[in-house]
Amino acid sequence: MNKSKSIRKILLLVLIIFLILMLLPSSMQTVYAADYTASDEGELIANLALAAASGGGNVTTSANFSISSSSIITIPADCTLLIHHTITNNGTIANNGTIIVNGTITNNGAFTNNVGTFPDNGVIFIVGTMTNNGTFTNGGGTIVIICVDEDENDVIFGNGTINNNGKIINHSGTIFKYEGSTIINNSGGTIDNYDEILSGGAITNNGMMINHNGGVIENYNDGTITNSGTIINHNGGAINNEGAMTNNDTITNDGEIVSNGTITNNGRLNSDGEIYNDGMFINNGKFVGNGLTYNYNNGTLTGYIPTGHGHIHDFGGTVTLIDNRTFFERLPIIVYIVLIVGLVLAVLAAFILYRKRKK
Repeated sequence: MNKSKSIRKILLLVLIIFLILMLLPSSMQTVYAADYTASDEGELIANLALAAASGGGNVTTSANFSISSSSIITIPADCTLLIHHTITNNGTIANNGTIIVNGTITNNGAFTNNVGTFPDNGVIFIVGTMTNNGTFTNGGGTIVIICVDEDENDVIFGNGTINNNGKIINHSGTIFKYEGSTIINNSGGTIDNYDEILSGGAITNNGMMINHNGGVIENYNDGTITNSGTIINHNGGAINNEGAMTNNDTITNDGEIVSNGTITNNGRLNSDGEIYNDGMFINNGKFVGNGLTYNYNNGTLTGYIPTGHGHIHDFGGTVTLIDNRTFFERLPIIVYIVLIVGLVLAVLAAFILYRKRKK
């Protein structure tokens, strides 16, 4: 746990230094490559090509503009696009270099962040706001959503935010979210995660969030996950919670949930997988547990007792559950098996009797 926090602190320091250098006025920067500006789509395409031809450079927006539906914008490797204004993409953007969003970008088309080497290529820093109404695919790169507010250093970059109304696919890369940053997945939006989402900020899900086999969602101790939509954690997926996780609608867990923080279920939690609790687990809603739930010595299970046919294994923790199950929910699974077998035999016997009478 301490190693994870140390890595985060080192990474955060690198990001602060990098962003300070990139966001300084050009007159205060030491220029190692060419610098260009873009006030419209045409200048953006032309100057990205010049930056690539010069071996790498920076292209900074100087006005608000839109990218047409027929256009394909590629940020080359070793080049940086700095967005200080409002950019609306109706076409296709492919990032092989670095994008720093210090303003606003709205994606109505296709946006792909390709594989690269952090922190130079295949990287998107979101200090401002990104709204996705189309399809955003992280194909092996890194997305950093950051809000830096260090009082002692007076470094304030603002609130990094992603608003998703479309589809975000994290195929084989990492999405970093720091304290103060936000991902809002709105109703109708979908987030598919096949790799890593590491969050110390706020994730609000009002749509569909799917953590696939091999996917990891890490909610650090400063982080919050609030679900008012649907979260599906597939077999082979993992949700690690050190912060606060609140379910107001539906979570389906076929993988594993590991929590040292607080989980509050006010909706429906279906778990055929495994839950490892060493923090606070409050069940105010419906917890259908057909898998295994482990409660360790620092863990507390409170609220309503789970239904289903799984088991709770307590290893010295605190379990204070209220039994509000119905008569049928309290019946052991063997009773249902006997009833089903009896019904099948009765139907079979009736069929045999019917055939004999016909003869």
